Amino acid sequence: MEDVSDILSAESVELKVEPSSDMTQPQINDLGQLVPVTVEPYTVHEPLIPAGLNTSQQALLTAVGGGSVAVYQAYWYSQHNGVPDGSHVSKVSQPDVRYKTTSLTDYSDFAGFTVYGLEAVKK
Repeated sequence: MEDVSDILSAESVELKVEPSSDMTQPQINDLGQLVPVTVEPYTVHEPLIPAGLNTSQQALLTAVGGGSVAVYQAYWYSQHNGVPDGSHVSKVSQPDVRYKTTSLTDYSDFAGFTVYGLEAVKK
């Protein structure tokens, strides 16, 4: 596996991650009902790259999606795998600009990171 942690840390910014409720391993409450696991928000120092003409992820998604085009406003290169879809991500320096995770491409087996496609969250 290639170690790209130095590249990721060189381009990192402080991000606040607010995970969405996760039903993959729900808990049972006192009434015997399944409830989603809630995770507290946390901060990471990882790259958040705005989508643009020089972003090659779009070509990859077009090929994988069978010709359908998925458009994202940003990409988050993370060493944290398993962030649920719908989780909110924002730069700590710009808390008014928020994104939500809508897809992921997992490179953790050979490169040690996951790329999350992010869409802007409208206020």
